[in-house]
Amino acid sequence: MEGSVQVIPEALPYLRGIQAAKKDLERIEDPGGYIEDKGATLSFHYRQTENPIAFARNVSASLAEIAEKHNLELFTGKMVFEFRPPVAIHKGIAFRQLVEEKKIDAALFLGDDVSDLNAFKAARQMRTERICEAWGVGVQSEDAPEALADTADFLADGVEDVEDLLAWLLKARKASST
Repeated sequence: MEGSVQVIPEALPYLRGIQAAKKDLERIEDPGGYIEDKGATLSFHYRQTENPIAFARNVSASLAEIAEKHNLELFTGKMVFEFRPPVAIHKGIAFRQLVEEKKIDAALFLGDDVSDLNAFKAARQMRTERICEAWGVGVQSEDAPEALADTADFLADGVEDVEDLLAWLLKARKASST
């Protein structure tokens, strides 16, 4: 279903733990921080807190305890803590599943976070296996992980470069269809 969250069967037993963790996180919330409930995962964003670095340092032990208490895995991203079921799923697996299910011939994955690195690896692997002409574009920023440059096929220098790339692709597609 377009726009809906599909929970893999292996994650279903952890949904109750996700909701219990959300209640625990609500007690930690700080002005500027917020919880994003994605159904099968939770994201605790703290970019807008008064001092994000101090906030992350001060709550990281408590968040690790919450994750352990509810049998969840805790991941860190760009100004976000993510709580996930302990199952083998990440953006690389999801990207590959989408390509295979939809029988996509060409795909582009854009990302700027450590959680995107697996998708870049999956793009390369799908090209190698001749499943799909898939490419990964890393979006550089001061918060981007160091591994971004090594893992992505191409680098965009911020949002403006992404906009230029997408405009170029659209123009190229229109030109090839005439």
